[in-house]
Amino acid sequence: MVNFFSVEFSIRYVKITGSDRYLVLVRDITERKEKEKELREFKEKIDLILSEEGYNFWDWDIKTGKIRFTSNILSDRDFKKVYSSREWFERIHPDDYKNLMDGYDMCLTGMIDKYDVELQVKNYNGEYRWFMEVGKIFEFDEKKRPLRINGLHIEITRLKKLNEELGKNKEFFKSIFDNTPDAIFLLQNDKIIDCNKVAEKMFYLSKREIVGKTPYYFSTPFQNDGSNSEENAKFHIERCLKNKKEIFNWTHRKADGTSFESEIYFSIFDEKKI
Repeated sequence: MVNFFSVEFSIRYVKITGSDRYLVLVRDITERKEKEKELREFKEKIDLILSEEGYNFWDWDIKTGKIRFTSNILSDRDFKKVYSSREWFERIHPDDYKNLMDGYDMCLTGMIDKYDVELQVKNYNGEYRWFMEVGKIFEFDEKKRPLRINGLHIEITRLKKLNEELGKNKEFFKSIFDNTPDAIFLLQNDKIIDCNKVAEKMFYLSKREIVGKTPYYFSTPFQNDGSNSEENAKFHIERCLKNKKEIFNWTHRKADGTSFESEIYFSIFDEKKI
């Protein structure tokens, strides 16, 4: 059975007693090669994981203009690990190009230590995807001029879409809040933190006069069943927190002292889920 192993040759010319000789050194580097292979395979796995999660490490050699990427974050069919800076910049959305250049300039001139910018990058089929780019100078020449910038790309396309949907949902909620014919109070820790225009008209008070008060502040001291309004209101609030909603009848009082009957609908509202 034949076993193969890796070796490293080192040949040097020497002259011994007038004769030409060559000194050949042979070193077994099998263990080193195995470690290098393990390290390479580990790096490939890490790059694959980061790529699937939308991460990419990049290295920009300013002198040559070459930018090296660790992963195919744009899912390009003709992905190259090395691009020219011009090839990369041509992929940047026109609306984001200036912000990116400003980040580069401030970093290269020493105004800032590192930069970060959100930008849209075009993939091979012309679609733009959102990334957060973070960069920092890691190498200088003897005159302290930047030679190399290293950084990270993090894909935030899904986050941008979620924020866009969140904005639409908030606009929809605000439309309902402002245009419904019913009075709406928003409560937090038993205190009113917001109200709509209908509530202002209903109670003859401005929002500034309403916000910060408790809901039972605008009630008669006692309800029609003889119960204390403050205790009864707290009871219904507790039931709402437990059951997610609560519907009941209530006697309110306006700023001029007149009372009126109303139907109250309590519901849990989570702004984060809008």
